[in-house]
Amino acid sequence: MYNIKEVNKVMLMFLSHAKGVVNALISNLNNTKAERLNGKIQ
Repeated sequence: MYNIKEVNKVMLMFLSHAKGVVNALISNLNNTKAERLNGKIQ
């Protein structure tokens, strides 16, 4: 780890979300249905 607290925070955030980001890129899915439902609710 680095001695800069902000850099460590970003690195930990990236590592904790890396699996989800990779899955989103590979699966090529989007949140169209969720956005459409959200629009109807609002």
